[in-house]
Amino acid sequence: MTTITTQPHAKLKPGAVVRCRTRRYLVEDVQAPPESGGDTVVSMACMEDDAIGHRLTVFREREIDFAVLGEGSWEGVAQRGFDQPRQFAAYLNTLRWNCVTATDAHLFQAPYRAGI
Repeated sequence: MTTITTQPHAKLKPGAVVRCRTRRYLVEDVQAPPESGGDTVVSMACMEDDAIGHRLTVFREREIDFAVLGEGSWEGVAQRGFDQPRQFAAYLNTLRWNCVTATDAHLFQAPYRAGI
């Protein structure tokens, strides 16, 4: 299980991944408050599968569950490293076989093809 560090008062900029209203969003625009004590307006696009691309604009300071989920999620990927080319090629071939057999019923690519 991966742990995600949250930064509730981190400086916000476009491209950051945030949690708001129990969903993950990609920040598209940040408008600073016009006066001190004002609210920051944040425009975002949802990253969740069931609402991908759904736009949401909120006042950051008024949201209860608003947190920046780290500067970049790619840092975790880079720390783990990447697969060896042969291992990744095997994975890619598996995806290709599944795609081909799912779209063309007359093409038989795997010994135990299931059309589920």
